[in-house]
Amino acid sequence: METTDQIFDSLKLVNVVITGQVCRVSSNLTNDEEDDSHFAEWQRYQQAQNNKFELATIASRIQEASAEYYPRNFAALKLCRTHPFSKALFFRSGKLVCVGNVTQEIGRTSMDFFSRCIDRALGGGYELKNVKTQNIVATTQLTNPVAMDLNLLARLYPNNTQYEPELFPGCSFRYGHNWRKVVNIFNSGKIVMTGVKSIQDMKMLARLFHSDLYKARHRMGIMSAVDAQQREASLKALRASVSSSSSEPHAQHHPTPSD
Repeated sequence: METTDQIFDSLKLVNVVITGQVCRVSSNLTNDEEDDSHFAEWQRYQQAQNNKFELATIASRIQEASAEYYPRNFAALKLCRTHPFSKALFFRSGKLVCVGNVTQEIGRTSMDFFSRCIDRALGGGYELKNVKTQNIVATTQLTNPVAMDLNLLARLYPNNTQYEPELFPGCSFRYGHNWRKVVNIFNSGKIVMTGVKSIQDMKMLARLFHSDLYKARHRMGIMSAVDAQQREASLKALRASVSSSSSEPHAQHHPTPSD
């Protein structure tokens, strides 16, 4: 049986999604205005409405990173760096989305790198604000995998699981507010965790899932034995009914005068 620490130690971060906003350097705000969150939000909205970025121009001027812009296929400018590997999507509104990062540190470093590339392409005067981690995806493998009966697993937790093999091969466990934290487990024992915004939340999600999995394995062993007994009893009853029907003599039809 895997402990919580064993499950978490084997977790591997595969994608950290970080977002931010590229906007003009604001030098005309007072300290009180900068502290006012509502005014800052209104200021960002005005900048987004009045300052639409020319993505084609930016793509032609960027030299530090790979840049692709095909507006007929996708509405954002695609940026990529190789060391460390990271990708970004830059939209006309100034929103910057960085994906493919294996740690939060690499993600924030890549955000700064891409924002500097955009700032240089525009001739300076722009900065990156409102940087946030939006999602973390991690994978792992059960250290002692056993044959997982996902149908039975979904029956054990009907309130927070979803299993439709015709649509998705994994059984999805949902946790948290609005069920946004998701753990997908597959027949092979592979586990994919997503929907969290910090490493601490990932640890908590791993503990919750480990508790459910430990209880499920115990109950699955009991239910499997009960199901096997029920199937054997049904098979015996079917065999008995077939043998009794075959041993009964067939009634012969004797013609009557009315025939």
